[in-house]
Parts: sequence; C-alpha cells; structure tokens
Amino acid sequence: MKVPGVTDIREIKTMYVGPQSLLVNMEIKIKNYLDVQSAENISDEVEKVIKADLSFVTHINIEIIVDDMVQGWKRKTVSCPDLKSFSEVM
Repeated sequence: MKVPGVTDIREIKTMYVGPQSLLVNMEIKIKNYLDVQSAENISDEVEKVIKADLSFVTHINIEIIVDDMVQGWKRKTVSCPDLKSFSEVM
C-alpha cells in the first residue's frame, strides 16, 4: 500500500467482529512537517485504500505517529567561551 505522506506502518492488529466483518487497528508513521489537517487527510486516504481492497474490513482505527527522525540536518561548529567548541544543530 502506497499512500503519499506515510513513511512506515508500525503495527497492524485485526479482529473479527462478525462472521464477515473485520476490525483493523493500525499505527502509521507520517512525515513530521505535516499539519493536523494533512495528517487527517492521509489517515482518510489509508482507510479508503484498505476498504477498497478488502471489502470485509468494516471498522478501521488508525493511530498516527510522527516520524521524528530527521536526516540531513546541517551542523555548525561554533566557539563558546566556557567550552573549547561544540556542535550546534542548525
């Protein structure tokens, strides 16, 4: 499943809630710079994709987790009077 903005699916749990009805509980990771409305839209899109592919899924709970691993941060070394030098994340 590819939905733009989703960086990872962390956990999926399922449970039958009837003879032909399935509950899906899942955690998805999204990019950290998205606003709340964008996160909600991504969650809605994930739900639509799952229900379109699996008609027996009738209930979906999606927990959104922010992907807080930032790669490629620029580092700058600065002088400090009390310390010889330290790296500051910019």
